[in-house]
Amino acid sequence: MKCKFPFESDIVLNAEVADINSIVDASFASVKVFACLLTLQRTNFDRAVDSLQNEFCAFQMDDLPYETKEEKNIDIQWSKVGKLMGLDGKLKYEIISKVMIGILTIPHSNAECEWIFSLVTKIPTKFRSSLSNQILGNLLTVKSRMQEPCFNGEFDVQFLKRAKSATTSSLKE
Repeated sequence: MKCKFPFESDIVLNAEVADINSIVDASFASVKVFACLLTLQRTNFDRAVDSLQNEFCAFQMDDLPYETKEEKNIDIQWSKVGKLMGLDGKLKYEIISKVMIGILTIPHSNAECEWIFSLVTKIPTKFRSSLSNQILGNLLTVKSRMQEPCFNGEFDVQFLKRAKSATTSSLKE
């Protein structure tokens, strides 16, 4: 794990900036790394980065409402920050809150991939070893879209006849 984890990645090194409790000590360079990665008005990028830096500096100096500070979930904290209004009636931290929520939505787990690999090894058992890759892919697609267990499904007679016919013709091939 230590050999494979990208400890030197800019994303890993700068992701701590999304922690509201430590943002006072953070550098704008950490925020800018993510501004470059995330879609930040590519047409007027320099102007957008300037606005982001202004919001970042103002945010570091601002006192947050008690409800925002006491919130346990960091994504909800940033959502609340994004809704704060200035004296002029405009959103105070619209850009920085979007960038920080963008940081929080970067996938940081391979659990979904592991789940799929686990399914791939469970579906073709010794009794079902003749499944082709296409059929295996189709089974995984159907399984991932099912809302409830298959035994709870109700199928009409016509559907069952067509399924049986398709299975029979597939087995003859």
